[in-house]
Amino acid sequence: MASFNKYRSIYSEQELMARLRRLKHVALDMDGTIYMGTTLFPYTKPFLAGVKELGLGYSFLTNNPSSSIADYLAKLARLGVEATEEEMYTTALATIDYIKTHYPQAKRLFMLGTPSMIT
Repeated sequence: MASFNKYRSIYSEQELMARLRRLKHVALDMDGTIYMGTTLFPYTKPFLAGVKELGLGYSFLTNNPSSSIADYLAKLARLGVEATEEEMYTTALATIDYIKTHYPQAKRLFMLGTPSMIT
């Protein structure tokens, strides 16, 4: 098994930094990565600021289709994280994109579900 350095990486610091410089965009899962339930992790804001300082873009992803993008944006705002609709990607959007790509003849899409309570 490869040993890990201080960054918990199999790469040397130099190689890790070289690989990181090639990044253009970071995809971030929300629950469990950005926050846990209703608690923002203490590293989230410094991490997001660092990503912006490096000139990288980022997106917030969720595999929980029970809430709308507006709900997730409101939750992030309550937690002190500013985000835009363009920075959010949900499974509902992924489904729509898939259908548009693979079934371009589809003219109308109906998303069915139940109201949710996002905390």
